[in-house]
Amino acid sequence: MPNTRFKKRLNAARKNEYSKLKRFRIGLCIAFGFEVVLIFAAWLVGYNTELLRKNCTKSVDGVVVSIDEKKKWVRILSPNHGGRYRYVTVITTSISVQTDGVFKESTITTHDGHYKKDQKLKIYYDPKDPSVYYIEDRLDINNKTQIVIIVIAVLWAGVCLLLTWVTYKQHKKCRSGKLLEE
Repeated sequence: MPNTRFKKRLNAARKNEYSKLKRFRIGLCIAFGFEVVLIFAAWLVGYNTELLRKNCTKSVDGVVVSIDEKKKWVRILSPNHGGRYRYVTVITTSISVQTDGVFKESTITTHDGHYKKDQKLKIYYDPKDPSVYYIEDRLDINNKTQIVIIVIAVLWAGVCLLLTWVTYKQHKKCRSGKLLEE
């Protein structure tokens, strides 16, 4: 009789360790899924940048006409506290564009706040579809964004590999029965 109680406890402990290992594997799958999302986001930013660079070959000149800073009272939703309010500064920059016959926009409004009044800019547009355009420094910002996403993806890949190694070691211990002896 004592022998069967011991076996029951041992089997219960094994099942508990296997269920912990199973939860760890599920978490590992979620971590790898996030890694795939990061890689896809980096690819998407790079693809969009290259598409703009390739298609937008014509340019027009623009001048920053006005920069408006407004403070807005914004409600921040909080599940625990119902809602909180705070002031948020919204910067709106208006750029006056010298139109040529193809590019029809005479004023471009953007929310980038790093321009200065009377700053001269180049706006590149697609001659086949003039509604697709970008301001000259936008591609640099896209490249920096892509680099940041790639760095985060590489660091996250290191974390995923470390978690995989730990899971593998735990699985080996669980299979051999050494996990219960510790």
